[in-house]
Amino acid sequence: AEVLKHTQSTMWMCKVEPTLGGSFLRIRLRGQFFLYNQIRLMVGSAAAVARGTLPEDLLDLALELPVEMHMPLAPPTGLFQRTSGFTMLDPRAGFAAMDSEQASLCMLPDSGFVLLDDTGTAAAESFTSRVEA
Repeated sequence: AEVLKHTQSTMWMCKVEPTLGGSFLRIRLRGQFFLYNQIRLMVGSAAAVARGTLPEDLLDLALELPVEMHMPLAPPTGLFQRTSGFTMLDPRAGFAAMDSEQASLCMLPDSGFVLLDDTGTAAAESFTSRVEA
């Protein structure tokens, strides 16, 4: 039980919207403590339900089982992480912010740290604008 306590993920938001004329889906997730391949499992399972190859009831069952159930895994090709954020801090993960703006918004304590300096933030914003253009 102690191990499970430290591996529980929390998701506050999941939003899916078509983009680029419907040829792609933008999936926005907000949460904390995602495990290895968890996002790929969620996307793969949702796609399988949408295609009709996985019954929605099976997805509900997988979420209720106390044991692991193998679910469809989305390929990494085509999935990319646009941004990360740390607006809701949890002491289990340590206190961190992606950039100085997030540090200010989440009232980062003195013991916390900022991941990107101003140069890194500018480079990330430039990359995002080129990818989404």
